Amino acid sequence: MNIVLFGVGGYGKTYLSLIEKYVDKKHKIVAGVDPYCCGEELSFPVFESEDAFFDSGISADLAIISTPVYCHKIQVVKCIDAGLDILCEKPVCALYEDAVFLSEYAKKKNTRLGIGFQLSFSDAILTLKNEIKNGVYGKARFAKCYLSWQRDRDYYLKSDWKGRLKRGDDFVLDSIISNATAHYLHNTFFVLSSSPENYDFITARANDIETFDACVIKGKLKNGTDFYYSALHCGDEYIEPVFEFEFENGTVYYNQNECDMLYSVMKDGEKKEYGALQSECVTAQKIIKMLDGNVTCKVEDVLPHLKLCNEITMSNPPETFCETRLINNVVTVDGICKKQKMWYKTMQLPTKEELIK
Repeated sequence: MNIVLFGVGGYGKTYLSLIEKYVDKKHKIVAGVDPYCCGEELSFPVFESEDAFFDSGISADLAIISTPVYCHKIQVVKCIDAGLDILCEKPVCALYEDAVFLSEYAKKKNTRLGIGFQLSFSDAILTLKNEIKNGVYGKARFAKCYLSWQRDRDYYLKSDWKGRLKRGDDFVLDSIISNATAHYLHNTFFVLSSSPENYDFITARANDIETFDACVIKGKLKNGTDFYYSALHCGDEYIEPVFEFEFENGTVYYNQNECDMLYSVMKDGEKKEYGALQSECVTAQKIIKMLDGNVTCKVEDVLPHLKLCNEITMSNPPETFCETRLINNVVTVDGICKKQKMWYKTMQLPTKEELIK
């Protein structure tokens, strides 16, 4: 299959590397679309706009869209109209109602439209999800996750959309839960095949941004499962994802700080290993599966996550941390990770004072 890559710089470079290393050579990139990378020495032509690519007459079968979120909707529509299958990076777009439209439009045009949450293309997660559906674990009791991914100030300052509500007239709604750590919040709903019924949350910011770089959410899914999520970009420690799903018949664990292995322990003591989640070859599965026509993460699969992100981001303005420190160009909050770990253990939603002071 011929591939056109929308967004050659940024995360697009990851796609270039993954395709070169893991994708069968019968599939190849025939063109790129990126106004900032025109003229770079690549093995394929790079066009300044999607219209310039479509006018070129170059034939493609699959579009991989790895551009800023405000570009996604129009690029997805143009690719659907051109008859291409699509792998679009997360989030599929900024607004829930736009995502619903894209889902319906893709179905109407018989277009395969996958969303690049790589965990949802991984064999480990898909096997676990299937076993849960088949009743291996019984009723889910709770799901919880936390992580602290430090981001330096340049992460926000060198972008015209990260941490912003809008870019010009275009909604962006970029936050820690819709972008960088989105994989793990979405994963909760995807694995348990359910969506939030009700929830409470608190958000705060340490960086000078419009949205937030700290968030804690506690709620209940429509299937009755309690869920809890805590994510930081301003933590005083760097903590890789930790999550746990407890069921009647066993508990599923993942702690990337200890090892990259998704596993479970059943009530009778049996241990089951599902596999790694973070290796390059796992990430490449989203490309390989799309090329094989196996779309395991569709727009409808990401709607619960996007709806939640929209509701939280469009709610009351976030709190502001009382005291911050700048260490190696990272804005941090002293002691917050120690509190985050404690809250995670008890699935506690902190008060405003407990979070920001």
